[in-house]
Amino acid sequence: IRPRRQGFGELVQLDGSFHDWLGLGADHKVTLHAAVDDATSMVLAGWFEPQETLHGYYQITKQILEEYGVPQTFYTDRRTVFAYLSAKREEVIHTQFQAACSQLGIELLTTSSPQAKGKVERLFRTMQDRFLHELRYHNVTTIDQANLLLKDYIRRHNAQFALDSAVCSNAFR
Repeated sequence: IRPRRQGFGELVQLDGSFHDWLGLGADHKVTLHAAVDDATSMVLAGWFEPQETLHGYYQITKQILEEYGVPQTFYTDRRTVFAYLSAKREEVIHTQFQAACSQLGIELLTTSSPQAKGKVERLFRTMQDRFLHELRYHNVTTIDQANLLLKDYIRRHNAQFALDSAVCSNAFR
């Protein structure tokens, strides 16, 4: 296992979880996009979309920028939203997300290993156990309703599971 980063905002793990979050059956799965700080395991942002999309990642990036500032690095999988290698031209094609990160001065690291992004992967397992029950308890059946409930859930989740960001150096700009 790789050790935690030392700075809050030094490395932020991004991922999406395509799951039956709304409890409407396999034909109605939606994607939860999430961002987790590596140093504190704090959930920085979350957003539901019908699929794993650029728009979903823009939404969580916007939440992070507005709440905390600009992180140093995003750590993601190799989805085409983040990195694209053209097989025909055998060259790396820059994506819109890469361009946005570049303009903001955010380094974008990618990995092909889910284990490398263990904090965000564990978050999804926890939320599939805990948050699913809340969604059902509140009779949430739409993405808009889920996004509203998600903000409060993240606040309570962080209070219970995240390390205090005040004990870390702050790497957000």
